[in-house]
Amino acid sequence: MNNEKILQIKNLFISTKKGKKLVDNVSFDLKKGSTVGIVGASGSGKSLTCKAVLKLLSEDKFNITGNILFNNENLLKVKDKRMEKIRGKKIGVIFQDPMTAFDPCFKIGNQMVETLKVHYKISKREAITKSEAGLEKLNLGSIKRIMNSYPHMLSGGMLQRIMISLTLMIEPEIIIADEPTTALDTKTQSIIISEFKEIKRQNESLTMLFVSHDLEVISELAHEIVVFNNGKVVETGELSNVLRNPINIYTKSLIDQHLKFNEVKK
Repeated sequence: MNNEKILQIKNLFISTKKGKKLVDNVSFDLKKGSTVGIVGASGSGKSLTCKAVLKLLSEDKFNITGNILFNNENLLKVKDKRMEKIRGKKIGVIFQDPMTAFDPCFKIGNQMVETLKVHYKISKREAITKSEAGLEKLNLGSIKRIMNSYPHMLSGGMLQRIMISLTLMIEPEIIIADEPTTALDTKTQSIIISEFKEIKRQNESLTMLFVSHDLEVISELAHEIVVFNNGKVVETGELSNVLRNPINIYTKSLIDQHLKFNEVKK
């Protein structure tokens, strides 16, 4: 990891059209090659901030001000066609519910192939080969069966791992993982956390942003932390430092819960 800032969120405000503040003057940076965790309760503004980065919030429903700089380009001001080239290819995203990422009417293989063809302008045969190779990297078992399956034929954990695999195939500079383990059972959650660790081990220059309400997940994956509460960033810093010496009372409560959880596990 170096000190080059690949993503800078500056003075971000998000509110409803009726004026209700949802994200209140949020600022934080991602350094190239860093692994940053955003933690906070549901409704604290974590996912809204990520959706603003990806320009997935409707301007008809939200007022958004501030600056979101990706390699010094302000994403809040880019045109839709330019954003289509950034979203997915430059900034990959993995959502909580993988069922929303796949069209139920088409086989997994077809959807992977079409996605790769769009991003790489390659032939169908090349896209099939690339898809199969990407799935093999995550040790997903019967590749042919997966490629020929419809989304409803696979478990949520399997779909999430396929989504991770597809995101990696596109080779983004940043991966945003928004609650990627929340809907999964404990065993599958552990598998996916291990896979994220291995991904980072193999590609140190990859920048990752993990979003969770669970400090346990963040502590497994991140080196830096951003704590959200009621739409605001209340604490940031290196994870180890924050865990040892939290400043904000909300952060302290999260750490207490984290410590109690670990005691129960013992």
